[in-house]
Amino acid sequence: MTVDIHELQKHVGRSVELRFNDGYVARVKLIDADPDSAPNELIYDVLEVLNWGGLDPGKVDLQSAHAASVEDLASWRVVP
Repeated sequence: MTVDIHELQKHVGRSVELRFNDGYVARVKLIDADPDSAPNELIYDVLEVLNWGGLDPGKVDLQSAHAASVEDLASWRVVP
């Protein structure tokens, strides 16, 4: 599945659930979705981790903003 960054861009400032190809799942506040970057990049603050997937929780700073390529996303959805 290819994620359309233009659709994500419409939800900047909202809470969304991001599901990554490696199994990592988090509810985040979407700060930016940049279709002009290569690769298309997302900037977000993590609100809650639902599944760590392949990440080591001890090596993730949840207090800072995170960046990811839209190519790493399996899916996303808006959450209340």
